[in-house]
Amino acid sequence: MNVIFFARKTLLDQPGGDTVQVLETIKALKKRGHNVILILSVSRLNKEIRSSKYDVIHSINLGRYVDQYHCYQIRKKYPQIKWVISSIFVEYKEYEIKRGFIWKYLPYEIQENIKVFLRALLSKDRWPSIGLIFLKNPLLKFTWTADHILTTTSAEADRIKRITGLGSSVKVVPPGLEHLSVVKQKKRDGYVILGRIEGIKNQIEAINAWKILSKTGFKEPLTIIGDEGSNHKKYIQSFKLAIKEAQNQGANVSWKRAIKSKETSELLSKTYGVIIPSLFETFGLTSIEGLQAKCQVILSENAESSKELKKDVFLCMPVAEQIATSVLSAHKNPKKHASLDKYSWNKAAESLENIYSIQSRFIAFSGSRGMPNRYGGFEEMVDHVSRRLADTGNRVWVSTSSKHSKPDYKYPGILRKFHWDPETLMGSFAQFIYDWISIRSINQWKPDSHITLGTTSSAPSLLWQKWFYRTNVAVHLDGIEWKRGKYSRIVRNYLKLSEQIAVKSSEIIISDNPGITDYCNMNYEKPIREISYGTEIQKILNKEELNDILMKFGLIKDEYVLIICRLVPENNILEILTELIDETPIAIVGDWSTRYGQNIFNLFHGNLNFVKIESEYDPIITQALRQGSSIYIHGHSVGGTNPGLLQAMSADCKIVAHDNVFNRSVLGSKGIYFNTSNPLLKKIWLKRNSIDQDWKDQLKSHDWNKVTEKYTEVAEYLALKKT
Repeated sequence: MNVIFFARKTLLDQPGGDTVQVLETIKALKKRGHNVILILSVSRLNKEIRSSKYDVIHSINLGRYVDQYHCYQIRKKYPQIKWVISSIFVEYKEYEIKRGFIWKYLPYEIQENIKVFLRALLSKDRWPSIGLIFLKNPLLKFTWTADHILTTTSAEADRIKRITGLGSSVKVVPPGLEHLSVVKQKKRDGYVILGRIEGIKNQIEAINAWKILSKTGFKEPLTIIGDEGSNHKKYIQSFKLAIKEAQNQGANVSWKRAIKSKETSELLSKTYGVIIPSLFETFGLTSIEGLQAKCQVILSENAESSKELKKDVFLCMPVAEQIATSVLSAHKNPKKHASLDKYSWNKAAESLENIYSIQSRFIAFSGSRGMPNRYGGFEEMVDHVSRRLADTGNRVWVSTSSKHSKPDYKYPGILRKFHWDPETLMGSFAQFIYDWISIRSINQWKPDSHITLGTTSSAPSLLWQKWFYRTNVAVHLDGIEWKRGKYSRIVRNYLKLSEQIAVKSSEIIISDNPGITDYCNMNYEKPIREISYGTEIQKILNKEELNDILMKFGLIKDEYVLIICRLVPENNILEILTELIDETPIAIVGDWSTRYGQNIFNLFHGNLNFVKIESEYDPIITQALRQGSSIYIHGHSVGGTNPGLLQAMSADCKIVAHDNVFNRSVLGSKGIYFNTSNPLLKKIWLKRNSIDQDWKDQLKSHDWNKVTEKYTEVAEYLALKKT
């Protein structure tokens, strides 16, 4: 495997914990036979990418936007190259509180931009490019574009997930210890603090702790080792003053410049204790280096490694009094030697091999009203598929209506992007605006793959996208919209045109039914991927649970017909009611605010057999309605595979469906069919007890995991089309 490590410009000139991590990881990967190079120059990075074939770019320190931006650009241009970020994402919140009045109230993004310029000006780091300066939401764009984010602890992983909304693309790879050679020493004394002199390292509180300890007669020396941080002049002045005051009070405190990594082993081998008093640490490599050297370790509770090391170290808040108390405890009751087998650069390299080989994509879905499903078929598919894609390490964008009834719903690895949906103001025309905003937003984020659902309102936006962004998109045809009976001739002509425009703007067509596949093959010369909907077998409710739910709707088991659908003309609800309403109660579940729904209600609301039920998304209630029905009637006359039909099959309903190619492709020879031109429903109802249907064989091809695999293949096809 060919890997580039890309890190801060000053990685070797101003060494830190990240220097050890990068160099030791590269060494371990090379031992395992990989071709790995370290690049600290942007010009060389771009030259290598253009001239050679690399599999992975592994960048360091998520908070250094100026470094990550160059990798972000490469990942967008070369999607076949995986991008992995070792986060080392320091939380400066505790330190910022101690800074000047104005600074601590500045928004986070402004603070980060100022730091970028200060690092370049004072630390000889990289200057930001114009693109980075004007990039909105850089943290989210970097993390959602990167294939994997690596942390050193589960606590850091949880924090990254909480901040970004990411899921299983965030992985934990602990650091190693092979770089430290322990030299046995009979005599040990004193405490050391290792690290750059800067505010977040909080060395001053340890100095103040030694002031407290000196008053008790404590004579052990404290040696602080590290170079001055270039952006922390005010803190360094206070640090030097604190040392001078401590020495004047008789405390045994000294400061030395940074030592070479080889000297660290010898130093720790003769030191009694190591102190990490930081206001924040993602790990604090010195903590396990100290444990490896058989030192007593005083560790700040603010270190994210504190939970996993708590048995082996003395934890304290990073304030003088608690540091002093922990030092005394370490002297009176020293900890036994820790087991550190998990901390290995070789094991880290092995984990990286596995991570590098995992395929992960940033996949966007537009055209639905979002998730969780509160509307229909597309939403049902997006709900199931996006969760499964996220669970397997992908990052998934789901365009979501601002009118969604569950705005606070979250799922790890899914970015629910809310877009203005003015349906209450503009009616159906609002979908054009919603799709325009959604598709425009997706193009600004540039995911690897974009799958849009339906063509009615998205076609103009897709054409614009093709012209201006030249992005690749898969179009999922929503049945054959222009054949739907609810539309006038003018509307049907537009729908046919929009379908043609959307298909022309796409790289691949998705069909959910053999009937639609045949239609596409006859009319379009584009690749077609047939992906049906899935379903899940629902838990059978016991008699008491079932009857309790049915009673709420005035229904009795096996004594009613059930219909669950959108209340639109092509679903033939009026025809079904006209033929059967005098024979049996008919429960209809749907959105009754539609004009067609209101017309049906006005016609039948006085009939005792008419049972109106508003849209219901509780799976237990819908399972009860299906389980308790005598027969389930599926009146859909156009469109592809309908999720409601599959759900009725998974609930083991007796199903009677409208006779058309779409329903027959799902139910096959086991289906019972009716046609509005030749009324049969009354006869079927009278013979309902003789209906014998078993849907197990048909349902084998409607497994959501298999459906997700097919969408993964489409996403990969689109991503590689970019190259």
